[in-house]
Amino acid sequence: MKKFNFIYLLLAFVGVMSMTSCEHKYEDYAPGNHDENMGVYLPSTAVIEVTAETKSVDIAVARFNTTNAAEVSVRAEYVAVSADDTAGELFTIPQSVSFAAGNAETNFTVTFDGSKLEAGREYGIRVQLDAAEASNYAVSEHVFTIIIPEPWETMGTGTYVDDFFRVFMAAIDDSTTYPAGMTAPIEFQKHAVEQNRIRVVNPAGMPVWGNLFTGVPSFLDFDENDIYLEFDITDHNNVLMAQNPYPLGFIINFSDASCPACLYVIDDENGTYAAPIVYQDGVIKFPKGNVVFGYDYDGELYGWSANAEGKMMYCEPNVTLTDYTIAANYAGMIVSADNKQSSAIIEFALGADVEAYKFVVAPGAIADLDATVAAIKDGSAEGIVEATAEQTQYIAELTTGTYTVVAVAYAGGESVGVPAKSVFYFPGTGAGEKPEAEVEFVVNSMANIFADRPELVAQMEADYPAEYFVGIALGIKNPAEITGLRFYNNDTAAVHKAIEEGKFQDYAELVEEYGSNVYNWVEKIAEGNVRILNLPANSDCCYIFAVDTIYGTTQYYHYDYDMPDYSGNFAVSQYVLSEGETTSNVNFTPGTNATTLFVEFDIMPGFQFYAGYDEEAQTLTLTGMAYGYEQYETLFGMGLPLGPDEANPYLVLMPFSDAEMKTRAQAIEIKLTENVPAQLNTYLGVYTANADVEISGMVCKFTPAAKFAPAAAALSLSNSAEFKSVVINTTTEMIELPAQQIVIKPYYGNYVREYRVSKNSAKQF
Repeated sequence: MKKFNFIYLLLAFVGVMSMTSCEHKYEDYAPGNHDENMGVYLPSTAVIEVTAETKSVDIAVARFNTTNAAEVSVRAEYVAVSADDTAGELFTIPQSVSFAAGNAETNFTVTFDGSKLEAGREYGIRVQLDAAEASNYAVSEHVFTIIIPEPWETMGTGTYVDDFFRVFMAAIDDSTTYPAGMTAPIEFQKHAVEQNRIRVVNPAGMPVWGNLFTGVPSFLDFDENDIYLEFDITDHNNVLMAQNPYPLGFIINFSDASCPACLYVIDDENGTYAAPIVYQDGVIKFPKGNVVFGYDYDGELYGWSANAEGKMMYCEPNVTLTDYTIAANYAGMIVSADNKQSSAIIEFALGADVEAYKFVVAPGAIADLDATVAAIKDGSAEGIVEATAEQTQYIAELTTGTYTVVAVAYAGGESVGVPAKSVFYFPGTGAGEKPEAEVEFVVNSMANIFADRPELVAQMEADYPAEYFVGIALGIKNPAEITGLRFYNNDTAAVHKAIEEGKFQDYAELVEEYGSNVYNWVEKIAEGNVRILNLPANSDCCYIFAVDTIYGTTQYYHYDYDMPDYSGNFAVSQYVLSEGETTSNVNFTPGTNATTLFVEFDIMPGFQFYAGYDEEAQTLTLTGMAYGYEQYETLFGMGLPLGPDEANPYLVLMPFSDAEMKTRAQAIEIKLTENVPAQLNTYLGVYTANADVEISGMVCKFTPAAKFAPAAAALSLSNSAEFKSVVINTTTEMIELPAQQIVIKPYYGNYVREYRVSKNSAKQF
């Protein structure tokens, strides 16, 4: 019986705002004197460091209009960190501040007994200046931090090795590749008393960005205070960060929110890291693949999986970084003039500190790498070749077949670094039919796919009822045979129709044209990991894979899967909404239960709106919440991505309650007749909006006179943009709306969300 490692997939579309990296400008900001009131503000928000002898601190308050003497009221209070925090009793805080005539600045004095403060503890004092006199152009409210600094001593300048920030840069600019292993200088400090506590200074400061990349993204705002990433290295095999997630000291300015960035090491509900951070020989090394570049959005953590190559680490000042990288690659074939003799060209890439290397070219795909490496080191392996660092190409006389190159780097006469392994197929001359990689996949309900993991079945069915969701298990017997993997899925009828109409010759052409590159799934299989995504199912779906192999071939697979029948009474299908010459295809598909459906309009492709089905009232109600966008209560009235139209890049969908389309309705309501969509109960308008958050034109509008009728089989709307363009009516008709009615949201397109977790509730599959 064949044994396969399986990768489990449930597809979803979620993404991240498209952003552009550019050089950050550091000019000092000077607020303009345009306030009609006194224009009071807080000129500095820096952390206030004190000692045990300190009796008071002055907080500067400034104003723009200095003509008259004045007293300004101040709301100030101690910020308690818990219900039993009584430290507020230590501080005496005035409730006003006075300016002398002509003076632009004065002090707000907080008194306390410094000897009663705990070293290292932060005490927060919230200061809010009189709103009637506050400046509109500067900070007038802030929580000041008062602290007796702990005794930290500098250790000097060490080195940060990046496999973290590059994933963020790749997400915002996919035109540039940033390799793992780039370095930046970083200051280390050690606690003067507790020697097992060490920290790095400003781990994500602008100098770090400047050293790693060409500049700092303009949409990042940095804290003016020093930020410290602190570690407890008591247990060298389980180093702990002072907190997790750890704030990095800068904010990402998305179009709809400013989100603090953080470093998150994946942990469980008990705070135990999924894989440990380790400290060895002066190096703090993070676990491969178990790190997230995160940001906090409204109390939830989102982000990108980082440290994919396991190179993220902080090296103390006494550590010398060496590059013992070694890699091997089959680079081609040399054929003799008579076409009877052929040889393989094998090329090696070596790190700067590799002095020599040894390797073997062994027949077959070697499974036990450790045994082969040991045999190379002790000299017992057959066919060992020794080479210097200057020799980077080797010609091997081979016959047709699969081979494995295993190479070990040396420096100072000792083996160093991580051995290289590369499997390749050598075709030779006059070779017959090429081998085929052993690949299979299973499409079934999650209950069947995960039959041997009942705890996972229960968890999955709670989130994605098996009746309406499909799972895919892709099996690859030998991941070393796979060099590329692409995937595509769509409604079965849509795919078949596209091929029948000659839009595509076959499944292969379809996946090559529109398939997503998912080769990273192969690595997950090789590591024995599991990958889970999700996609609400239609009535049937076609899944297509293109698998590139070491044999120079591409193997294609497709599978049509019929979903279980919908258990509710609603007539799920695709309909046409029409009024006069205006039409829109509308797709109704099963949702998370019999009374929750998904509705998608072709005038708003890619957005599947939740819909509540009330069989007794014979209505279907859409509140504007969409699948994959649950963090937003509604997408109605928001600017959603239109496409390449730069002048009008957004679409806006809005329901109205009146014929003049002036008063917005809370929901779109569809009237049913015997559980079949019949007509609208609300007015509906679709508009274009420009980048300045202004409505610029109307696409179409429907009134309650608009009727629904069954549609012929058509492409699944979720992927329809890949086959046809949405035609926009460029009418100049405008609509008057209240100010601030339209909010442009970031683009959430076809991008896999790596993590969406709340602290201490991460799901590991």
